[in-house]
Amino acid sequence: MLSRVPENGAGRAAAVLAAAATAGFLSAWMSIRGLQKRILRPAAGIQTSVQSLAVSGENSGETEWEDLGQVALQLDRFRLFNGQQARRFSELQKNFSALSEHMMEGVISVHRNREVAFINERAKNILELPAIAGAGAALIETVRDQRLDSLIADVIRSPKIVDEELELYHVRNKVIRIRAVGLPVGNEEDIAGILLFYDLTDMRRLENLRKDFVANVSHELKTPLTSIKGFLETLIEGGVRDPEKQRSFLQIMQEDANRLSRLIQDLLEISRLEGHKKALKKEVVSLRRHVQDVLEAFQLELAKKSIRADNRVANVTVPADPDQLKQVLVNLIDNAIKFNREKGSIVIDAESSMGEIRVGVHDSGVGIPEEATGRVFERFYRADKARSRDFGGTGLGLSIVKHVIENHGGKTWCISRPGEGSHFYFTLPLG
Repeated sequence: MLSRVPENGAGRAAAVLAAAATAGFLSAWMSIRGLQKRILRPAAGIQTSVQSLAVSGENSGETEWEDLGQVALQLDRFRLFNGQQARRFSELQKNFSALSEHMMEGVISVHRNREVAFINERAKNILELPAIAGAGAALIETVRDQRLDSLIADVIRSPKIVDEELELYHVRNKVIRIRAVGLPVGNEEDIAGILLFYDLTDMRRLENLRKDFVANVSHELKTPLTSIKGFLETLIEGGVRDPEKQRSFLQIMQEDANRLSRLIQDLLEISRLEGHKKALKKEVVSLRRHVQDVLEAFQLELAKKSIRADNRVANVTVPADPDQLKQVLVNLIDNAIKFNREKGSIVIDAESSMGEIRVGVHDSGVGIPEEATGRVFERFYRADKARSRDFGGTGLGLSIVKHVIENHGGKTWCISRPGEGSHFYFTLPLG
């Protein structure tokens, strides 16, 4: 799709470079022309005198032989000037290279025949080109995308500026903004077109995440609110006179209100964690003691399903925020109970290695499809939506786990298969 975009740093930088290069070359050209006149004028006089002597044996008087000294002097000046201009040109090249290599945008320039004249490192990174990619190859062979080749061909054929946004499927679905600039040229060796690239992949991904987040929050809030509203209207209109049914309606409304409260609390917690507004208050924490405290808090839930919990964590200590570490364990063990089978088991263990400790929470529950294990830590992602809502989950518990652990410098992952239970892991640095 074609879209107009505001002038960016790349456009301004390209204009500045072009102006500087033009001014430099004009200055050099005018200086050279002046030297040429000062050298060629006396040289012409000498040539006339030599011809006159050859024909008549007499000097025509049009010039002095001292002109030969003037030619030598001017040639020496030209040699010095030429060295100065070479140094200036070399400095200009260095400045251009330094600027182009530190630009946020990728740059590719081409000749009229669409042969690559220049490509900077940023362009190679955005398009995921090999390090050896450079000048001399055809553009289509370099970028491997017919749309880019057609775009530059269009602006070369009719010099203009075109802005376009493309999704490049051959480089991991990258979204890039492109500015194609066509330049009027006189011969095949001149630069005829420039492509400027800006990687929009992360920006578009964040926009999509934001849209999904708003849609998910709206849905999660709407469901319990609709339920509460419906029951309230029924009770207010006197549609239910049986005290038992009234009590049942009120209990459902209370459950929905509690679900709303948990959702809002989790949303606030996610916001604090993502904005780093919740500072870590690290202490030396007994990991085994923390696990045991959480298991004791879940004794009633464990007893209801006759689940056996086994704390196999050794007496090790870790530097961590005790409240946030407890929240991680609560969320993981809560899920292990909810999605476990009757008379199942839960095992919590830990292993130290390479300056960190790996903690595992293992259950004998329903399991998770393998393709979902990489997404379970996303906000509002549910491998089994209906089952999760039945248990009163907000869809944010594992996302909170991930943010807390990452803020501690660790990582999280999950291994699971349907019917074989789930294994959730997280690491914490020991240093």
